[in-house]
Amino acid sequence: MHPRPDPDNRWQILVADDDPAAIALLKAVLSGLDVTITGAETGAEALEIVRTRPPGLVLLDLIMPDVRGLELLDQIIQTSPETDVILITAHYSTDSAVEAVQRGAFDYLTKPISIDKLRQKIIAWTEQKQKRTAAHELESKLVEISQCEGLLGMSPAMMEVFNRMQRIAPHYSTALVTGETGTGKEVLARVLHQLSPVSDGPFVVCNCAALPESLFESELFGHIRGAYTGAVDTKKGLLESADGGTLFLDEIAEVPMAMQAKLLRVLQNRQFQRIGDPTARKVTVRIICATHRNLRTMVDERLFREDLYYRLAHVELRLPRLVDRQDDLRLLVHHFLTKFGDQFGKPGLTLSRAAKALAWRYPWPGNVRELENSLNYCAMMCRGNVINIEDFPESISQYKVDGGRSVTFTDDEDMVSLEEVERRYVQQVLDRVQGNRTKAAEILGIGRATLYRILGRGRADADPEPAPRKSRQSA
Repeated sequence: MHPRPDPDNRWQILVADDDPAAIALLKAVLSGLDVTITGAETGAEALEIVRTRPPGLVLLDLIMPDVRGLELLDQIIQTSPETDVILITAHYSTDSAVEAVQRGAFDYLTKPISIDKLRQKIIAWTEQKQKRTAAHELESKLVEISQCEGLLGMSPAMMEVFNRMQRIAPHYSTALVTGETGTGKEVLARVLHQLSPVSDGPFVVCNCAALPESLFESELFGHIRGAYTGAVDTKKGLLESADGGTLFLDEIAEVPMAMQAKLLRVLQNRQFQRIGDPTARKVTVRIICATHRNLRTMVDERLFREDLYYRLAHVELRLPRLVDRQDDLRLLVHHFLTKFGDQFGKPGLTLSRAAKALAWRYPWPGNVRELENSLNYCAMMCRGNVINIEDFPESISQYKVDGGRSVTFTDDEDMVSLEEVERRYVQQVLDRVQGNRTKAAEILGIGRATLYRILGRGRADADPEPAPRKSRQSA
């Protein structure tokens, strides 16, 4: 279960303290705020409430009669990772405060507590919670508008890919897709096929790296019966199977040099011969090649034909690494969590605060594929619908940043990024209505002043709302 506001939009706060007077005092102090206060005088009672009705926040006394406060903190976070915990104690020490934060506490307060300070802290906390809830809904909208035929992204790097892809798709006959392993080259190839005039035709995949050199020509071009020992039947090759559609040659850099010359002839005239058959056959097929290797370097090292390289590189699309499109990470995480939450019967699947810290800091060297596979694993491993650090594969959960430091996470950092997500969402809507700010504000359900404020974030020179033009008579 996720902590959520009640139907009246009031957040639930649990006060866990063995002193009934302290619970009553905190209820009085926080009266008038948009929160509902529940009290618990023992650790067992507090944990039962967290288990059955997860609150958004727990105000936890460090000294409880049946359990140490830090132990109860661990149990609360394990039971409901999305619940924030503020520890309260009359016995402050720097070591205990640091330990509490490291173990996942949201904050640490010392008795006697300033009433004004506590109220302001709770007000700030409720505003933060509302932003997180709104951000989750916003991310869902962003996923919808940031997809291009199955590809997801709103970063400048991906927008450039989308623009080039849409211009190329109607016209290309041969295309080269490059990018590191896991960046989505086959997905992009399928999108090119879907956007092309032959989208109703077959999309045939050939993994060049998986074919032994001795079988490569037969698999690609086919053979006739008796062409060689073992050729007991005539076989149609992948190229012929793709006639009227698209042939995708993945890992084109692994094609043997002897085959590269024959492949070049296919690219030049769309003709081929089955092994053992002197008849030239013609195909109408679009060919997309992909590789994670640097073909230009391979040409210099005489490992790849220069004429074939230039034939392929005439139309090239390069997919960026995930680390180079950080703006898309939040959207990708949201997309995969929704996908795997539905798949594993865990609706509303989310990352805990600590897991978010890890996901935002980890460099994802395997790119989108590694992210997807990791979140798939997490979705299987997590006990509820909240993923924590220990649910990640060990190679990721044990990740340390440069210098051996553990990853850290702050709410301020999250809030800044959420504001940036909101600004980009508004900009996307504005772009779709050709810059008509009045229409964009209507679609978004906000005032124009709010629209200008959001667009102005991060820009010192944001355009102010234009003043009404004066008529010539009034001038």
